[in-house]
Formats: sequence, C-alpha cells, structure tokens
Amino acid sequence: MFGKCRLEIFSLSGDRVGDLEMPSASKREIVYPFSRDSLAAGIYVYRIRNNGSILYEGKIIIR
Repeated sequence: MFGKCRLEIFSLSGDRVGDLEMPSASKREIVYPFSRDSLAAGIYVYRIRNNGSILYEGKIIIR
C-alpha cells in the first residue's frame, strides 16, 4: 500500500503549475483522472511523491 501520493507538475522553467493530492493506491498501478484544461500547450515534468520520496517522474506533452 502506497498511501496518499502527491502529483506535482512543473513547467520546463521550473515553475510549479499543479500540485494535487491523489487517493490511496494499493497496487503499483495508480489511475488518476487529470484535467489539462488549466495548462497551456507545451511540455511539462511531473512527479508522483509518497512520504517525500519520488515514486515516478516523467514528461507530459500537451497539444
């Protein structure tokens, strides 16, 4: 069980543009509906954290 996780989204310039608390996850698969309506087209970096540790990192491309 991962417990509650946080989804952090950053622009490529390093500005935090999103910070969401995610529901508890019991498997290695985390499904979380995310609305990109508030983000402009571009490339973003995301992190999923739990208890201060980074579980996943990646990039999101919004067109």
